[in-house]
Amino acid sequence: MVLINPNYRHGFPTREGPYFHRDEESNQCQCLPAANLLKYDDRAEIHLFAPGRTKEDFSIRLDNDVLTISSDAKSEDQGEYIQQEFVAGEFSRNFQISDLVDNDKIEASYESGILKIKLPFKEESQPKKQDIKVS
Repeated sequence: MVLINPNYRHGFPTREGPYFHRDEESNQCQCLPAANLLKYDDRAEIHLFAPGRTKEDFSIRLDNDVLTISSDAKSEDQGEYIQQEFVAGEFSRNFQISDLVDNDKIEASYESGILKIKLPFKEESQPKKQDIKVS
């Protein structure tokens, strides 16, 4: 069962990998922020690495079970990049959200360069646990 389906293939982020591509018009490196997807008993979480922003820089939208996280914050760096791995400009990431998630209870927070989105499961989809006594 897939709870969250990211819009990239798995692998280590390299210049040729899933997080980086060159804009054909400007030949600039366009970067997508790395994401960790976590599953707990009662929720799933998306942790998105996006340093140097404020919580107001993010736009998070859920439309037909597709969660879109975007930011159009511009980099204030004035120099020419020798190597660029941080997401310095605008980006947009999409995640397909399972119908096990309670869409009305999704929460987001931003601290220390990490955007955390909590996706609580619906009560009926949470695993039932109970202790069985041995007689």
